Amino acid sequence: MSEGITFVLSDEVPNRSGRQLTMVQVGPVQMGATAEEVNRFLGTKITGLTRVDTYLLYHQAGVEGLERLAEGLPFVDPFIQRATVNEPLMLHLPSGQVSGADYVISTMLRPGTSDASGDIMLDQGLGFLGTPRQEEDRGFYAPQYFISGELDPEQIVQVSEFLANPDLCQINRFSFDQYVNGITLEAPIVTLPPQRRVERFDLSAMSDDELLELNKTRRLAATLEELQQLRDIFADQQYISVRQQHGLDHRITDVELETWFGLRSEHCFHKEFNAIITLDDLVGDPIFARAAERGLLRRTDDSKYILDDGIFKTFIQRPTQRVFDRLEERGNNWIASMFEDNASAVLYDEDFMFALKWETHNSPSNKEPVEGAKTGIDGVNRDIFGMGRGTFQAIANFFLYCTGDPKYKGWLPKGVKHPYYILKNITKGVRQGGNESQIGTLGGDVIIDPQYIAKCLVHCGTVGWSPVKDPDGKPWIEKIASIDDLVAVVGQAVGVDGIHGATESSLIADKFISLGHVQADYSYIQAKMKEFILEAARLGYFTAITDCGAMGIGSATHELARQTGGLDMDLARHPVKYHGIQPWQINCSETQDRMVVVFNPDHLDDLEALARKHDVPFTVLGNMSSSGYIHLRFEDETVGLLDIQRLFDKNPRKRMHATWTGIKKTILESYGEYSIEQSLCMVMSQPDVASKEWFFRQKDSQVGGMTVQGPLLGRRQEVQADCTIQKPLDTIGRDNGAIAYAIGSAPKLSDVDPYHAAIRSIIDMAGKVIAVGGDLPDMTTPRWDAWAICGNYCQPNSDGNTTLTRRSGEFNLASLLREGIAVHEVIDTLNLPVTSGKDSMKCSCVYDVPDDFTLEQLPVDLREHVTLVQDPKTGERQIEIHDPDSYVSSCAVKIHDVNKTVDASFKQAGDLIYVVGVTRPELAASQFAQAAGYAERERPLHGGECPTVDLKTFEGTARAIYNAINDESVASCTYIHNGGFGAALARSAMAGELGAEVHIADIRQEGCSSVDEILYAETPGRFIVTITPEDQAAFEMRMESKNVVYSQVGTVTGGPYSSLSFIHENGRGELVRLPQVKQAFQIPLRFDLDALVEQ
Repeated sequence: MSEGITFVLSDEVPNRSGRQLTMVQVGPVQMGATAEEVNRFLGTKITGLTRVDTYLLYHQAGVEGLERLAEGLPFVDPFIQRATVNEPLMLHLPSGQVSGADYVISTMLRPGTSDASGDIMLDQGLGFLGTPRQEEDRGFYAPQYFISGELDPEQIVQVSEFLANPDLCQINRFSFDQYVNGITLEAPIVTLPPQRRVERFDLSAMSDDELLELNKTRRLAATLEELQQLRDIFADQQYISVRQQHGLDHRITDVELETWFGLRSEHCFHKEFNAIITLDDLVGDPIFARAAERGLLRRTDDSKYILDDGIFKTFIQRPTQRVFDRLEERGNNWIASMFEDNASAVLYDEDFMFALKWETHNSPSNKEPVEGAKTGIDGVNRDIFGMGRGTFQAIANFFLYCTGDPKYKGWLPKGVKHPYYILKNITKGVRQGGNESQIGTLGGDVIIDPQYIAKCLVHCGTVGWSPVKDPDGKPWIEKIASIDDLVAVVGQAVGVDGIHGATESSLIADKFISLGHVQADYSYIQAKMKEFILEAARLGYFTAITDCGAMGIGSATHELARQTGGLDMDLARHPVKYHGIQPWQINCSETQDRMVVVFNPDHLDDLEALARKHDVPFTVLGNMSSSGYIHLRFEDETVGLLDIQRLFDKNPRKRMHATWTGIKKTILESYGEYSIEQSLCMVMSQPDVASKEWFFRQKDSQVGGMTVQGPLLGRRQEVQADCTIQKPLDTIGRDNGAIAYAIGSAPKLSDVDPYHAAIRSIIDMAGKVIAVGGDLPDMTTPRWDAWAICGNYCQPNSDGNTTLTRRSGEFNLASLLREGIAVHEVIDTLNLPVTSGKDSMKCSCVYDVPDDFTLEQLPVDLREHVTLVQDPKTGERQIEIHDPDSYVSSCAVKIHDVNKTVDASFKQAGDLIYVVGVTRPELAASQFAQAAGYAERERPLHGGECPTVDLKTFEGTARAIYNAINDESVASCTYIHNGGFGAALARSAMAGELGAEVHIADIRQEGCSSVDEILYAETPGRFIVTITPEDQAAFEMRMESKNVVYSQVGTVTGGPYSSLSFIHENGRGELVRLPQVKQAFQIPLRFDLDALVEQ
């Protein structure tokens, strides 16, 4: 046996003759910073950590010159690296270059998972040697880690699972002596049974219990009613006779079964947003009564409320349609597409348009955070590529992460990954996806809350840019597929990764969630594919396009087939990663980095040539038809025939029951006394307020050359910007316009009232745009004042039939209704159309716990959100953890004059400081309540006044702020949100490296009885504005013209060591040292960047 690790081929690998496996090792990489990170996190005593990058190339035998791969590019930088071919690098390094090791860890992706690093190096290596790549060739990345230090067996496992996720990777652990003596491992080449197998099920002969067992074993996420519906369809003699004409009988095939329930899953079909909901309001809440008066809910004779038309249609679609109608009447209607395509689109002007889409990728990211998050950002990019006929260029990416505390120290359910590991790795995934696709990250945020401990949320957003019309004057936004148009897939070969993504993301997280729904991403292919798509689309080759997301080609092609009324497709034509993949897996796999395009056969030669130019796989699968059926073949065998109308029929609609028991309102709990410096440092160190610089430093915000205001602002670029700005290159020289981006979310407030949390999310988002120079839509004057808004709902399990206690599910559903009513009111009042969005309805977790488990084992802040239930029959004990109601509002907004925009940083000493708006003592769920509570009780303070906003008052304030900025009488402006006035003031001072003197008593307030309430209340709709003394009269006139409440509260001060000076009502001054505030602001989420560089 050879020394080191030798990789061999399994005896089961097909077609082994004439092929060989070559190992190239490159390194060593000294990972000192990572070793320190592991020691801090796990409490280990690692003294040395070295990585050797190992690449396995599976290729045809007889390739000449393989030894050259160790001499230089593409594998090796000879100035800093060494390499070997088919020899263990660590045993062939010069003496003294690397110290001895005690343990060796070898990792590689599990067989079947897309291996981008390995595949790219295979291409590079064979290309360098002048050898064409063959269909069977594969590349694998299998890094080896050499560890020095004293570790016990459990610690070795912990360290290895910190370095590589066992849910995604094969991990092998050895002593260094074992390594020296020689180890043999099999290369991760997939070996599946070669024969094709199509299973058939006689639904008509199955009892209800047998249907439910089928549902469980196949992970279909279906209800009994849905199973019975499908059973009835396959008892329809007319349908059976049509099937017989194609060689099928009354039995459903596995292709049809998996396709039916995958497409009709909650994830794809939005059944709960379409449900008929009955509400019991047990407290007589005025919000529900007002909704009934407005016709949103129907009140029954027994005092129940009924939502007849569903959440989406009632609370989102209809009010947005009214905004559309008002814009039509006004003129310059800028809504180009809503609710019909992969994203919404609005007109920048008559020649250009921009699209916005946000998605979540929660379940996969909790299982495998790097690849889960990476597929999230790359998937939402493909949503933009798939708009209309494919002419949108992705120009900006965004993120919002919601996780548990990365410093959490406490019990975790088995299989749940620590929030530190989750947060760092979802950041890595989004970074890789955006940077590798050359799309700038223009904004983002991080929210930390104990309720996200078991199910984090990963929101990803993308903005696209496109011309409006083709050379013939037809709108690019319209899909125009015709009968006999060809259907092709572009991108990766299909594998078994991503199986059951749609159905499993429709379930709560539990011990049965598999890895099958996690996909590994291949941004390199997608980066090439996006260039091919854009060029082909703008040449007018496509009649329709969409991305392969949930359910893969089984969703993409089947949904496009609705355009003509039918589809004929041969699944055998789809390129596969390995032999033995079954037809149903080809149709339902969610292998990433694929698009489906539809085109006239006349363009086939042109498209094939263009695909070769961009080195992108391009395969025709079939054609559009008008048969009324999705006809799926595998070569000459029909494996599926689905009635297209029945497949997409929303009936039977789900019926659900909600119960609102109210949320008890109490005064804010008492807390100790703090100086302003103490309290401000406490607030600024709260994770939701603290610096997000670490997250933005990793992500390129300048690529593309359009960025005007990036995600960091100030002289040192250390403070996150609430709103960012791009100027698309097509507009340079045409106008002064630009696009502004902002996000709003208030999940902590949803524990107080989800209605006000949803309103605040939208108002915070809008306020951030207003603060840079944006304006609300004006329904009196025709102009291009477009707002593209996404509303994303991440909801705890709202189905009382599947929660541990019915009460919690029904309460969650009532909370969702309150959110919907809130969104409806904002759309209607402010004419802010929510034209796109997504609902993720199972953001809850259920786990078994041992008999000796008690809630007292959990930290106090988590304990109050966990339900422990024991089954009276079996004695089985389970816990349930719900995420908070998490409504996220995001926007892309047309700015009229980018030259007049302002930012939040103070500009010069002597400028006057104003607060626009009224402050009320609204500290419920505030960052101050978090800070004081954790300092004293290990949990947030309970109680307090809920932050509320009058929408009409906000509208007037927003108009006045816009007018003042447009008049160029504003030096800086910042919107007041998390942390209140004190945090906003500190951020502006830090960004401008200036100080401030503030007279607390001059801040206009109603009902505040303490300095803390004035400084840290989170009353929405307020702004801090600075102006030069010369602009004072013009600014105040603008405020008064809209009857806006404002107050001059102080001045900007200078000096090399700036401070904040607060003058109390009695004249006493209190100094706050800004360096101390800055330190408190920067430390909490400032992870070690050195470790990131090593990775």
